[in-house]
Amino acid sequence: MASRRMASRRMDWRHDNTGRLLFDSTRRFQERVLALVNRKGYPDMRIAHLAVTRHIDLAGTRIADVASRAGVTKQSMGEMIDQLETMGFVARAADAGDKRAKIVTFTTDGLKLLHTIRMAVAACERDLAARIGGRAVAALRDALTAYCRADIESKVNVPAARMRGQRRTA
Repeated sequence: MASRRMASRRMDWRHDNTGRLLFDSTRRFQERVLALVNRKGYPDMRIAHLAVTRHIDLAGTRIADVASRAGVTKQSMGEMIDQLETMGFVARAADAGDKRAKIVTFTTDGLKLLHTIRMAVAACERDLAARIGGRAVAALRDALTAYCRADIESKVNVPAARMRGQRRTA
């Protein structure tokens, strides 16, 4: 019995490590944002749709760039853009610099959706501050910002292909 408890404690790292806590808290935050967005009149929105909206510039973005920012294939992003376009939140237009490429822009309804998302995020941030304290939220934001910028500033970023377990080609 004692050996089982020791083995169990050795395996707790899979659930208690920082990466897992960040993942779980991100998922929880996104689910709360989504619930608020759904209640505010957007019942067909999903977390994946919300994720796409943060990769589209207000002035418009090429689909290939949206896919790259999101870390997915152009085909996968194209499917998500199709769904958002069907819902009336984005529109596609030919890129003036490259007729083969498409630019995705927010429609008027898409901009209203962004406002709703912004309000939902603000409400979830207030809830987080109520739960852990405003100073803790500020410290968390500062620490996460420093952590994310450290890779950019030191050029230590792990290539996306390696992160997905794929072999890098020359």
